[in-house]
Amino acid sequence: MQKPKHVIVEEYKLSGDVDETIKSLTKMREDIFGTTDSYYAEFQDLSNHLNSTSAKLPVHLYESKVLFHPAMIRNWKDTSMEFLLTAMVNGIELPAWVIWSVLKGNIKFGDKCILHKYFKVKVDSQKIGAIVEIHFYVTNEELKPFKWLEFFDDLSKCINEFADPKNTFFGKTITCLLKSDKELSQRKFMELLKYRNSKVARYFWRFLEEIVKDKKCLIYNILPRIQLNNIPSRLIE
Repeated sequence: MQKPKHVIVEEYKLSGDVDETIKSLTKMREDIFGTTDSYYAEFQDLSNHLNSTSAKLPVHLYESKVLFHPAMIRNWKDTSMEFLLTAMVNGIELPAWVIWSVLKGNIKFGDKCILHKYFKVKVDSQKIGAIVEIHFYVTNEELKPFKWLEFFDDLSKCINEFADPKNTFFGKTITCLLKSDKELSQRKFMELLKYRNSKVARYFWRFLEEIVKDKKCLIYNILPRIQLNNIPSRLIE
């Protein structure tokens, strides 16, 4: 978790068109955490891949910690932005794959932000016509301790069944899976485990047999494709 350089006020509102909003949010991020942070290089790496034509995330970047930056925003979707901005303003570094999947539409949230129960500062937003309105506020509700396993459980309920197959883990629809896809997926999980005790591999590997067998489970839709390489990186601890 990033430590704020300045105290976050208990309530703050901003509004404007998308470009103005991104500028205001960027200034807010810099005011709170400075112009760079511990994982700024990872942000730049992820941002470059988001802007490229590639539909894959390199294995070295996949689980790297990234403090979300508003410069990554391309299309405004209220529930997605609430999730990413809640993480940002509370100083929570998310795995690169989560940010990628949210921005690419692999993950689709309901009306309530799944992070609100964990963190003090909440974010609500709405887009009315061309104008975006964002509300940052603090409540006195009792917070739950953040646990990665429970967080993954929450994400697994936010599957976008209509996600573009080329952006999802297998790069194809579930109904088209072959035995070779399972074998390649196992290799990818092994590569993730080589870097550290990969949370993605430990959590999602257990669903692999079920998916290849009945081709109905869509949980892998929330994961981006993995580009195998041999570049080491700092991964989520």
